[in-house]
Amino acid sequence: MKRLRTAMLAAAGAAVLISVTGCSEGREYALPDDICGVAVDSALIAPLLPPGAKLEQSTYAARPHAPRCELTVDKNTVLTVKGDVTTADEDVIGGIGQRLASSGDPAQIDVGDAARVADSMAVAVARCTYEGKPSQFIVEIYPPAKASDVPARREALTRLMTVYFPAAQKAVGCAS
Repeated sequence: MKRLRTAMLAAAGAAVLISVTGCSEGREYALPDDICGVAVDSALIAPLLPPGAKLEQSTYAARPHAPRCELTVDKNTVLTVKGDVTTADEDVIGGIGQRLASSGDPAQIDVGDAARVADSMAVAVARCTYEGKPSQFIVEIYPPAKASDVPARREALTRLMTVYFPAAQKAVGCAS
């Protein structure tokens, strides 16, 4: 009986090792330590990035308070992040409600004043003061539409948004 249990434990350990090493198998690029110029632990980004040879990040601001960036792996967009400062009275979550619904099963998460995570996007918003005016800061994160493990991707999006959102809000100067 002990031999059978030992053999089963060894097989389970080998399966875990294979699954863990399989996650990074084929990833030849270094993981980024920031998104849109905001420092983020690369371990939070890793679950959202596929294997590949070359990762590139293009960062730009549509306006001074609207950071945007795309991460591409082998010239395919794998993660898009958009931030913006809006007026205090704009219904941000309501305004993107249709997009959230079509992104698959949106659920509330605990980030900012209101936030949702769906199968293929996450969004968060918080009231703030920007340039002396009551405003709101919003972040939208879009991974690729296809995923083999949607629950894991939703969890990864939630963890990333939880850390990225307050740091990005501070970076654009939108004080709580």
